[in-house]
Amino acid sequence: MPRFNVEQNGKWIVFSSIVDDFVSDVMTTDEFVKWLMVEYRATEAEAKDVIEKRGFNMQSIQDCLEYIHIHHGMERVEEVVLELDKQEWTVDLNTMSDDFKSDRDRYLRNKFFGNLICNTTPLKDYSTKEISEELEKREGVSTIFIEPHSNAIITTYQEEINIEGPAIILIKQD
Repeated sequence: MPRFNVEQNGKWIVFSSIVDDFVSDVMTTDEFVKWLMVEYRATEAEAKDVIEKRGFNMQSIQDCLEYIHIHHGMERVEEVVLELDKQEWTVDLNTMSDDFKSDRDRYLRNKFFGNLICNTTPLKDYSTKEISEELEKREGVSTIFIEPHSNAIITTYQEEINIEGPAIILIKQD
């Protein structure tokens, strides 16, 4: 059977393995009974029996998202999760496979970094100000501001650098 029923806290959604995506909106149990009656020409008793048995063509939301991820990519997963969230459906992405989590983290980093990583706009076309403002927001980046007409000296084991403000020093430390 190419369709799978997904249930969470009395809400239902239907996933199709043919298109590897959801083929219904989130529904209450009553709406799902009506949906089953229309889609499968089931009687009300047959539709309620599907719900009561819960083992019949059931799939977890995590498995559905894994299918979407494999066949449509992480961008589609994000769209689905945001849409489910609007319909008050909670998705715990921390329960997903390691491959999924790795791809999700990579996707979010790329999305957060925006066009700089996607190369739709070459990095050289961004101003230094835009790049440094983006980097300042990053985890693990410290910022030191040197006021106008102030001096700072950076000393390393190899050299000493004199800096006259205004200046911003970004330090990336893992």
